[in-house]
Amino acid sequence: MTEPPSTPRHRYLSRDERIAARALRQAGHTYTFIANQLSCTERQVAYAITRDCVTPKKRSGRPPRLSDAQVDQLEAFIRSSNSNRQLSYLQLAQGPFQHWNVGEYTIRSALRRRGYALRGHKLISTGDHGSGGGSSGATKHG
Repeated sequence: MTEPPSTPRHRYLSRDERIAARALRQAGHTYTFIANQLSCTERQVAYAITRDCVTPKKRSGRPPRLSDAQVDQLEAFIRSSNSNRQLSYLQLAQGPFQHWNVGEYTIRSALRRRGYALRGHKLISTGDHGSGGGSSGATKHG
């Protein structure tokens, strides 16, 4: 069994938490007190207080290849019939959605973000398995 890292990753402070940290500091509280109140580290408090702007930096990362409208269309296609749920990611990429010029991994990651995964040879919502009864396969539970 692997051990957790010696320095656990911390979540980023939100804009409201940064504003609260500044307000508590102006009220005369210590970094330790503020960190305990906001459930964060003293270093995060110090960073939030010393920055000129309270708005967090935009997080880097690759933008998704498919728009929300395209993923909605993909999801509607999968849910429309049982035979569509039987298609693999590759068959979806090379068949009905070939005009999007995306691969199977793009289709897979878009559907996984929506909560779908392949179980056996059928695409289902990950919140659907284990529910018992007659499920329709690709139904979403929100």
